[in-house]
Amino acid sequence: MFISRVRLMSAQQPQAGRKLFYGLMLMMIVTLMPLKADAAVSIIHHFAPGNGGNGPTGNSGLVYDGNKLYGVTADSRDNDDSTRGTVFSMNPDGTDFTTLHHFSGTDGRNPYSSLVLSGDTLYGTTQSSLGNNFGTVFKLSTNGADFQTLHTFSNAPSDGGILTEGRLILDGSTLYGTTTGSINNGAGTIFKLQTDGSGFERLKLFTDGSDGSFIAAGLVLNNSKLYGVAGGGTSGLGNVFSLDTNGANFNVLRNFSGGANDGDIPRSHVMISDNILYGTTRRGGDNGDGIIYKMNLDGTGFNILHEFNSLFDGADPDGSLILAGDTLYGITEEGTSGDNGIIYSIGIDGSNFQIVDTLGFDGAATGELLLIGDTLYGMTRKGGDHDLGTIFATQIPEPATLSLLALGSAALIRRRRFQHS
Repeated sequence: MFISRVRLMSAQQPQAGRKLFYGLMLMMIVTLMPLKADAAVSIIHHFAPGNGGNGPTGNSGLVYDGNKLYGVTADSRDNDDSTRGTVFSMNPDGTDFTTLHHFSGTDGRNPYSSLVLSGDTLYGTTQSSLGNNFGTVFKLSTNGADFQTLHTFSNAPSDGGILTEGRLILDGSTLYGTTTGSINNGAGTIFKLQTDGSGFERLKLFTDGSDGSFIAAGLVLNNSKLYGVAGGGTSGLGNVFSLDTNGANFNVLRNFSGGANDGDIPRSHVMISDNILYGTTRRGGDNGDGIIYKMNLDGTGFNILHEFNSLFDGADPDGSLILAGDTLYGITEEGTSGDNGIIYSIGIDGSNFQIVDTLGFDGAATGELLLIGDTLYGMTRKGGDHDLGTIFATQIPEPATLSLLALGSAALIRRRRFQHS
């Protein structure tokens, strides 16, 4: 009905009808397509077979000490049984890639999350050990020396951690972390220990019920409280929780319910700024492709900032958010054409969502971004010369804006052409 009317107007009044048609088309494009900022992704390292360079996985990202970038690679994906993952360093321009430590399996296997840097010491976790799923906590110097296993999880009733996947956080001399599951009931744990490996304590054992399960993300610390996300919960679709650093006062802040008005499957750690918590879920929203959300630290004021649509701006926001000024940056694992991933930005109020760039090399972005100056760094688990993953960099562009003056001029030129035809 509406289209027929447009055609009729165009036939009777060519100039007015065409003006209306192009205006409607422009409105549709502006409404459906997010603005794309002017940026270009550069691959600064291709992970390759041999030397342990088999690409990252899970929640791993890069850390920076003012001189070098540091990260981890995963268990071998190129049939090299001698490689159980590595810790590496490199310059921000991609030169001087150096393997600092090869995991053998007995000292851990498959580091799955970002490292934590304190001075000249790196702290991290491995997902498992050789022959079992009991992960480890480790440390080593930034030059690769003095590797030490601080803790190996076991089937002891007071320990029982299985599959250490979330990143550690450091507060003074205390490390806090999570395990995905536990031997007690398979639901996961929260733990702490000292940087010398002493004082291990399990702060929380999840029960696979209303308090959550499958703790794949790390924690954040804010005013003596730990915040995190879990799977499970009352709906089975995940939740956001808090607890004191001594393990007391565990509280579920929100149970996700999925569908058009909520999230589903939180897998990345949350971010807190000015007492507002920001996060993502891999599913949920109008399109089922994931959301960006924010809420108050007491669980009130939940608000969806963006709902992803795989046709236009990617899906599966797998990486954690980072904040620069009033702008959040993140990545999606899936892009608009498969496993290429999207780098995006959005205002903290949900405005001005932009695609910073599309990883057009089948990257399947993973983990979290790192911002140094005006350059974003990240990693992919696929793509590159050997399809074993990459490290990429891209500059933060000037915000893309919609110039009504330019669009008006273009429409005026178009109308003039009609007049002279």
